[in-house]
Amino acid sequence: MPRKPLKYYWNNDELIDLLARVSFAEGSLLTDMLHLPEHRYNQTRAEVSTKEFAGLDIDKARRACEYGVVPDNAITTDSLKYWNDGEVKTDKIKQVKELLDFINDEQVAHPLIRTAVAYVWFLKLQPFAENNDTTARYLMLAMLAKHEHISERFYAISEVFSEDESIYHLMLNNALTGNKNLTKWIKYFLESMLQAIQKSLVGYIQESIQIARKKVHNKAEIEQ
Repeated sequence: MPRKPLKYYWNNDELIDLLARVSFAEGSLLTDMLHLPEHRYNQTRAEVSTKEFAGLDIDKARRACEYGVVPDNAITTDSLKYWNDGEVKTDKIKQVKELLDFINDEQVAHPLIRTAVAYVWFLKLQPFAENNDTTARYLMLAMLAKHEHISERFYAISEVFSEDESIYHLMLNNALTGNKNLTKWIKYFLESMLQAIQKSLVGYIQESIQIARKKVHNKAEIEQ
């Protein structure tokens, strides 16, 4: 049976290099973070969560992340209703199903592309009477967790969004009001991810330098 045409489209050729850079940075970040002392590792996770979950219900945000890493766990209407504390508008039920079919179809696009598209699609749809913005963020957290197979990440994309809100709102508004080509929005989304990951890597490097300097200092004191 032929696949139903998608609501949105994008140019994969313009995204391949950026997807590769993001994927490489994700792997480097996790590998490096695992080298931190346990107490600093846990502290880093807590710091990132504080930034990523800003403005959200902490328990719901954590559950969204944990929900995302469960194998074969599809995101459902009940998931959205739990994050929203509301009911889907009657006239939006069919459209929500179409969105969820896209979200849960791992063959339709790269997970990060699906996440970026779903974020815009959900906000364009406005399926609930209120709290659609926060629900979109829970959805993003769950989808990123599902992609990365880890419930607590070491970078905060929401922090990058909020650092230059004018750019974020411009890119998002263009995606919501423009044509159905979301290539520019997806590029912005991936670039924001890469920036967030790089910030965490810089933090890790600075932390490692401080630890190394402290060890050298302590050794020098002992030798004296």
